[in-house]
Amino acid sequence: MSVTATSMSTVSGGTVEVTVLESGENGARTSDLRNTTFESGDGRELRFKTTTLMNGAPSASVDGTAAVSNEGIRVSLKEPKRDQFKAPGDVVLPSDHMRRLVQAARAGQTTLSLKVFDGSDDGRKVYDTLAVIGRQVTAPATGERDKPLKEGALAGMPHWPVRLSYFTQGEGERTPIYTLVFDLYENGVSGALTLDYGDFAIKGDMTRLDMEPDGVKPEAACTP
Repeated sequence: MSVTATSMSTVSGGTVEVTVLESGENGARTSDLRNTTFESGDGRELRFKTTTLMNGAPSASVDGTAAVSNEGIRVSLKEPKRDQFKAPGDVVLPSDHMRRLVQAARAGQTTLSLKVFDGSDDGRKVYDTLAVIGRQVTAPATGERDKPLKEGALAGMPHWPVRLSYFTQGEGERTPIYTLVFDLYENGVSGALTLDYGDFAIKGDMTRLDMEPDGVKPEAACTP
């Protein structure tokens, strides 16, 4: 199987990813995935919805909410069918995960292990994650990718190379479901993104970055 074309755009609260997969046995398949999320400012609540079209035909949508408390996480699903479940322990949502990664990098930590829920896949999975954090870099990004990160304040902003692996929950040695490799900037923006799924990998190129004056809400578009 090979990936012949992928386009991905990310805006505040959502992602659209279109991928064409070439297979010698089944021919070309086009996957159009649309993900919309909203997180509360305190990182304790998440609304998520994912719709997928495969060769133009819709598949089951995932729609639900998640709330984090001291006891764990509670997830309520509307689609594909109404359901609820709880997962105990220290589980974080994506924004809190990013904040903790930045805090760990600033503190000089080289690894960070957390349980993360992001509403992906069927909306029922809590992932074990392991981040390996490299040394801080203050020089501007190099190469032809991510032009917006080489301009203005971001050009001199400290950042760290990160390798973040996602695993199904369990014990012992496991193979990652997928791995993200990226440069993590001090304000939470990511660059030099690569998504490694094992059978294939996708590289992202940030083509535009729009930020509000306070730098809180980035809105970006990227293509591989």
